[in-house]
Amino acid sequence: MIGYLSPAAPTLADRGVFRSYQCALCHYLGREYGPFYRFFANADMVFLNVWRDAAARREVGVGRRACVVAPLVTSLPVREETDNTAFAAAFGVYMAVAKLEDDWADDRDLLRGFGAWALRRGKRRAREVLEAAGLPIAAIEAQMAEQAAIERGSEAALDAASAPTRRIAAIAFGALPTGADPAAEPALAEAGEALGGFLFFVDNALDLAGDARARRYNALARAAGLASPRPEEEAAAIALAAAAAEVEVGRLSSALSRLPAGPLSGFLRRTLVAGFRDKLARLLALPAERRPLASLRDLLPPRTRLVDRLAVQAAAGWRRVPLRLQMAGAFLAVMLFPRAAWAAGWWPAGADPEVGDTGLVDPARMAQAADGQSGEDCATPCDPCVGSFGWVSCAPESCCDGVCNDACPSTCS
Repeated sequence: MIGYLSPAAPTLADRGVFRSYQCALCHYLGREYGPFYRFFANADMVFLNVWRDAAARREVGVGRRACVVAPLVTSLPVREETDNTAFAAAFGVYMAVAKLEDDWADDRDLLRGFGAWALRRGKRRAREVLEAAGLPIAAIEAQMAEQAAIERGSEAALDAASAPTRRIAAIAFGALPTGADPAAEPALAEAGEALGGFLFFVDNALDLAGDARARRYNALARAAGLASPRPEEEAAAIALAAAAAEVEVGRLSSALSRLPAGPLSGFLRRTLVAGFRDKLARLLALPAERRPLASLRDLLPPRTRLVDRLAVQAAAGWRRVPLRLQMAGAFLAVMLFPRAAWAAGWWPAGADPEVGDTGLVDPARMAQAADGQSGEDCATPCDPCVGSFGWVSCAPESCCDGVCNDACPSTCS
């Protein structure tokens, strides 16, 4: 699921939620697994952490800590660590290393093989954490073995080919966190199964052309009997996969509607429903001849022209670097990155007396200074400005009653 779980058109509050969770996971990974594992704190790990907190209907406080990249000049909002932080970090590490192992088994890529070998201890530790949390990790490994058997065999039906991916996602997202209502478990598992189905169809669609060139297994190609697909056949198979993925988004929407509403419900829906539909729309908006060459980057919101040009040139330059130098760069990163790791505890949580539950400037005092009214008259904490800056507007009539209402656009701007 690497890279898919990000909101479409995120609000300021979404960005605040994402950053505070990502910072918490980065600090946790550096302390519990090692500095290099900080790079694993991606959007998917953040989403799993948010998902479990939302399922438990848990309000997690926010403190401030220095970033290890720029420890002397930063003080960022960071979520408090909970058992859900440990679970999300462990699951992300375990599945990322398993993916490297799978890629090594498929194409014998030396860099991926080296990465899987170098991170094997982290995978073992992650497995222990997941087992202690009650996740049936043996069942996940059985599904991974079944997936490998399907790829080696001759199974062509998409339902059977997608079953292991669906079951793994259902196990991971259906696992009840501490404090969650057991009645929510069926909806959590159904949402996970639909999420796995979406990722299966879209990932196979994006890999279709590359798998055909490298003669690797691709479920869409096998199901359609496309041994050496022509561009028009690839485009038709991708359209079929997009239609199947849209059905999964509908299942996701239905499952989410059965879960109790909470402060993170909007973030979840903008990620799973709006975010997935936005990615499908961007895929289908590409010209038919361009779709087989699409990557995940084509499904994400566009970058500025300068950033996009720099990213494309950097990626092209990296591909031209000899494998020996790529491995040397990986070793150098492992050696140098820990030298900034001392900063993880440099700014202890709670050191700033101005920090409240949001981890930012006290909203009531900010509102009183800005608008001349008392803190008791201020809007409720679901005002979107709070999630990013700790600011609220003193407009009682804008109190949201569960539905966020942007009451201070000028202040946020």
